[in-house]
Parts: sequence; structure tokens; C-alpha cells
Amino acid sequence: MIKLLSAFLSASMLFILSYFFGPDPSIKVEVQAPAKVRPGDDFIYQLKVSKGNLNGFSRIQVFIPQGLTVTPVDVKNAEFLFEEDYVKFIWINLPEDPEFTVSMKVHVDANSEGEKYLNGELSYIENDKTEKFPLQQTTVVLDASLPQADNTSRPDVERKLIALNADQGEYQIELTIHPNKEQSAARFIDDIPEGFTASVVDAHGSDFSFTEQSAIFIWKELPKENSFTIVYKVNGGANKPSPNINGMLVYGDQVLSSNSGTATPVESTTSTTETATNPVADAIVAQLVETEKNRSQIPSESGTAIAQDIQLPAPQSGIYYKVQISATMKSPVRNNAWFSTKYKWQDNVDLAMQDGWKKYMIGTFNNYEQAKAFRNQTSEKISDAFVVAYDHGQRISVQEALKSNKSNQ
Repeated sequence: MIKLLSAFLSASMLFILSYFFGPDPSIKVEVQAPAKVRPGDDFIYQLKVSKGNLNGFSRIQVFIPQGLTVTPVDVKNAEFLFEEDYVKFIWINLPEDPEFTVSMKVHVDANSEGEKYLNGELSYIENDKTEKFPLQQTTVVLDASLPQADNTSRPDVERKLIALNADQGEYQIELTIHPNKEQSAARFIDDIPEGFTASVVDAHGSDFSFTEQSAIFIWKELPKENSFTIVYKVNGGANKPSPNINGMLVYGDQVLSSNSGTATPVESTTSTTETATNPVADAIVAQLVETEKNRSQIPSESGTAIAQDIQLPAPQSGIYYKVQISATMKSPVRNNAWFSTKYKWQDNVDLAMQDGWKKYMIGTFNNYEQAKAFRNQTSEKISDAFVVAYDHGQRISVQEALKSNKSNQ
């Protein structure tokens, strides 16, 4: 009896300690993803976060198995990274809302099969210590026998780009959506080029926002009309070429690219433009203007620094290591001045393009330990820096590099 009572008290004490000193029990993360997906299709992976009393720096990290690739849909102002089989949503400060949802589109390779497991964690700082909240593991079964989507009931989108005043970079975007019986919650997201701002004209019952260069329309349920149109304007100022705007309609657990719609610029009859513009010439002029801006002087701690374009370095022979400090997909190419201003980093930064991502790296080392030591120094300024490996210019895992006989260690 005494042993039983002692065991009960020990278990109770562990529970109490885990409650007060473990992860905040008010934090909850609900994972939503389909149980089965046809190879070659896309699906939406969604995380609904109830943050409790959590604020400040936080990171959600999700493991992405081989055969799956991801693109962001709704990141709630997080820095979105996809590296080394992991997706990361990183916040310096979490959103103010007690509950918020982040999501990404997952594409399944047509040759993939079997089951795919997605799991991860939410990490945050509490009492100067890192705490981790595990995410529910999601199992997605890849089933080639699933029927193809019924396109007769699938929404479709028609796009028009109307030049209101091309000389001043004023355009209107009209998106006509045909729900085709789809009645789920939905959002339409357009990627707006850098240098342009967006403002709503007709949201057609949706909540509109313009954030992180995305124009977003959100419906709790798609309107029931056979078709409806949402309208917004973009403004980029003078000397801007016609913007190339693409986006997606996200509904249920499906994604529809709006690229299937028409996007031919239509000159407005109310335009004040006296002469027709040449898009090719405009693009060349805009590129020259942007190049001159990049070469202009910007302030830094040591006075002024010349903003130089980041180059794609020639691949080296053999295995070598670098330290990656940033990766972006939607943002335009950054230059050395950008890293000098943001991170106070004065040395050159290299750029590599991979699967649509722009990856920025520093240093080159034949020895992993040297690269690791350099990463540790770098992390004082750039906390998410990490070591990557290359073999004759091709990205490989660090584990592969360390195991290879070609490593110069």
C-alpha cells in the first residue's frame, strides 16, 4: 500500500512539474491535411495555432518527406524557408491574434507512392529557455487509384489586367471567379511585384488585405452566384513596366492557379496616356533604373557602402562547404547592401538558384569543422545560419559530404 501511494505521489509530482515547467498547456496546434492524395496532385497543409500567452520569437518546423515540394500560401508575416527537408515559419514577433492559421501548398511528385509522414514542432523562448511543442503527425496515403478531379465542378478564374494610366504605373485587376458548385471556405491570393501597392475596389463579400506583397481575399464560404468578380488596383509609380501578376484560389484542400485565366493588358478608355508604350522598351528602362539604384550609396555603421549585385559563383571542384544565411522565393534578388543593412554583414554574399529558390551563402571551406566554426561566429549576427555542402557545384546533404571519400578532411 505504501509503495502504491509513493508511486501515485511521484506520478502526481511529475504531472505538476510538467504543467508548471513544461511547454505552456494553453498552446494548441491543429493540423489539417487530406488522408489520401493522388500522385501528381496538390493539397493544402494547414496549421491552426492557438498561442495562449505566447509572444515574441517563435518557429514552426515541419519535416517534408522526399517526393513532396511546398510553396507558401498564408504565412502570417513569418519568414518562410524550405531547406534540408524542413519547412520553417519564423517569427520575430508572433501575430497579435490569439488564434491564427498558416498554410502551404504541397505538390506530390507523380512518381511517388506509399505513405508520407509530416511531423514537426513549434519552438519558442520562455524564461530564457527554448521550449518545444510537438505537432501532430500527419499521414498522407498516396493512392493512384483515386479518381481524377471532376473539373466540371472545379472553380475557374478569368483574369484581366487593365491599364488605367500606364505612364504612372496604375493598373486595375479584375478576377472573375466561377465557383461551379464549390461552396467551401476560400481565399484568393495574388503575388504583387515589388514596388507596387494594392488597394481594393470590389471585394465581393470577402475580407481584403495587402500584406507581404500579397493581395488576399478571404471568404468564409464562396459566394453562390454562377460567377462573380473581385477588383483591385495596383500602383507602382512612374517608369514601371506592366506588372506580371499571378496567384491562386485556395478552396477546401485544393489549389487552383490563376495562371489559367487571361492576363492580357487592356488599355482603359479613360487613360491619360497620349502615346502607346512599348513594354519591351519599358522593361529595359526599368531594369537600367533598378541597376542604378542598386549601385547607389546607402548608409551603414562605418559610413557609406556601395551596393553591389550578388553574383552566381562558378562551381568549385570536389566537395566543399558554405554557410547559408537566407533563402527566399517571392522576393527579388537581394544585394550585398541589403545584408549589410539588415545584418551588419560587410563581406560578400554568394547567390545560388535551386528549385525556384534564391539561396544566399557566405564563406567557402574544404573542411566541415572550419565551416561549422564559421557558422558559430556568424550565428551571433544571423541566428538561423547553417552549414550546407556541395559536390562540384551540386547541392548535397552534409551527411553525404562527410561520408564521401572525396571530402578533404
